[in-house]
Amino acid sequence: YDREPLKGYEARLTEVLEDVRDFYKTGMSEQGFSGATYDYARDAEGKIAFHVVTGKRRKRDYSRKTSREILNEVKVHMAKKGLDCDKETVVVFQNLAVWTDTTFSDLDAPYFGGWSGLGGFCWVVDFPFFKTENLTRKQPIMTMNSDSRRSLGAILSSQMGGVAHELGHSFRLPHSHQDPGAGKNSLMGYGNWTYGEDRRG
Repeated sequence: YDREPLKGYEARLTEVLEDVRDFYKTGMSEQGFSGATYDYARDAEGKIAFHVVTGKRRKRDYSRKTSREILNEVKVHMAKKGLDCDKETVVVFQNLAVWTDTTFSDLDAPYFGGWSGLGGFCWVVDFPFFKTENLTRKQPIMTMNSDSRRSLGAILSSQMGGVAHELGHSFRLPHSHQDPGAGKNSLMGYGNWTYGEDRRG
């Protein structure tokens, strides 16, 4: 409850989500399913529908281990709006990342996806520079999760690819690490780290 939604989240995350949707559409076309993709719930104006859920605890009280608690908080909130998360595919952008001008970490937040019954659920993070335009950035070089140095664009690849990857789990896609034919760019393998890297030239 001690963090507000980040400024401009609707515009930024709409671009991210539409980019990921186009990624799936391109991949499906490459596999012979021309034009096949999914869509998001939209409002009367055709915009992606976002729902703001305020956590019951402070930021410091959430961690990688609190995914079930976050899921339950979201379920209660959505139920009040007449939506059953057990029958929907839900992407949760958590304001639990930690950043400075030179560092970024997503280690304080649940970050994975899964499914149950008719529904799917994935936990990812939001942060101020989560913008598709930053995929092209080769500078600045930042420290990610305290142990690796990456360009801003590479961090965007990991996070946009992370959305695509975790959304894949909510669609019931398993990991493909063990598939030798999947290659390094397989979405459900390690492709979430290479998402959009071609845009950096």
